[in-house]
Amino acid sequence: SLALATDPPTKDLLNRPPHGRNDYIVSKTMMKHMLAQVLFQSCCIFILLFAGEYFIPEEEGYTVNGIPMERDGKIRPGRRYTYDGHETGEDCYTKDDYLEAGPSRHYTIVFNVFVLLQLFNEINCRKIQNEVNIFKGILGNWLFISIIFGTFAVQVILVEFGGRMFGVALDGLNSIQWLISIGIGLISFLIRLGVLCLPDKLFGELGKERTNILLSKMSILSIRSHHTTFMKRSVTSRSGALALGLNHDDSKKSIGVKSSQQSVFFENYQRRISGKSYQIV
Repeated sequence: SLALATDPPTKDLLNRPPHGRNDYIVSKTMMKHMLAQVLFQSCCIFILLFAGEYFIPEEEGYTVNGIPMERDGKIRPGRRYTYDGHETGEDCYTKDDYLEAGPSRHYTIVFNVFVLLQLFNEINCRKIQNEVNIFKGILGNWLFISIIFGTFAVQVILVEFGGRMFGVALDGLNSIQWLISIGIGLISFLIRLGVLCLPDKLFGELGKERTNILLSKMSILSIRSHHTTFMKRSVTSRSGALALGLNHDDSKKSIGVKSSQQSVFFENYQRRISGKSYQIV
């Protein structure tokens, strides 16, 4: 959050129309990218968890404290139980194996890929308006760059030296396993580019859209494009004050009328209407 919040404003951002206070918190564009990344990351984690031993390579004859950690050139699965619920067999990592050899490399890769997916997706989050170039202006925010590299450095230290304390393999990961982890994380950039082809209208929005009762239900107010407000009768009268839910004295203090231009200027006045607080601007 700190890295993204310190990104300096760009010219495109300053030229973009401001968001209204009644707009949805999560727009359709944001929802599109969020769902795409959630689906991609979930698929990656489940594939690694349940099928990682079929394609993740391992050093030939690799052992830890005499416990074999390699099988046919592939990594040994780190699951505690087999698919049919048994706790023994070559397809499971038993409790004795854990006590002797520590956490498996299989689960260490799952953890490593999960963290790197979040790290690379943080770069995706720099642009949330369907921009193609997510790296535009990144060199102008050294705090963001240092946080990204600092997070990656901490991850390397945890995986390579964390051991039992952090639940990772005692020997960490080899170079090929690190390249696989980084490569999977980089795919999130391609996922974002692919999602740009999808129209925003296919997705929903999140956040409650508020309605201003003064503007939507009171027929006494009529707003026009040139920002001049016309009234059917003088709001300085007692009847006009009652129509706005104000007493006569308060209306004199908060509402000024320029009769020559037939316009009314409201000065940040709050009153409770039907038990809720609204602001007249």
